[in-house]
Amino acid sequence: MSIAVSPRSDLSPRVVWLISLFFWLVLGLAAALAALLVLAPRIAESEELRLQYAANRRQLRHVASEIQHLEQVAAGLEFDADFRKRVISSELHARPAGSERIPVGASLGYDPRIPNLPVSKSSPDESLLLNWIRPIAEPTAVRSRLNLAAFILLIFAFGCLNESFFSGSIGQAVLWGLGGICNRYRRPAAKGAGRNR
Repeated sequence: MSIAVSPRSDLSPRVVWLISLFFWLVLGLAAALAALLVLAPRIAESEELRLQYAANRRQLRHVASEIQHLEQVAAGLEFDADFRKRVISSELHARPAGSERIPVGASLGYDPRIPNLPVSKSSPDESLLLNWIRPIAEPTAVRSRLNLAAFILLIFAFGCLNESFFSGSIGQAVLWGLGGICNRYRRPAAKGAGRNR
């Protein structure tokens, strides 16, 4: 039994080079999609942990500033007589003789025991990366479609982007159609442009 090897195709080196280039580009795109599908769950988990860490840090800073304020109040109650008087008067609603009390809202009232903590900008609980990667990381329709696209690109690269495919009748028709499209937009050279040199 002998195997007949067909001679090399009659494709020009430029076409062979373009076929090879498209093969590697499509194969690279399929590999990038596969890598995204594999890494997406880990990236999503990492981003969720980063957001949780940031929220814990904000909460820790808030608790630390509250502790510092309470330590200052305790020290003021223990060592500062004027501070003690103000706390007692605000607690007992006492006022000096001849003074008048004007009722105000709780936000405008003075209570030295309430800390004046700076209002920090709360960062969003969701990040843009997490919103983008979560549909790919979880078993959703988006993940299934990307999986199918990577598979189709892989089959297309190995099945269609080779010299033997373009040597056949289907490949020749594809090359003829692509050539016709490219030639349609090619401008003819101006007459006499190359003769005057």
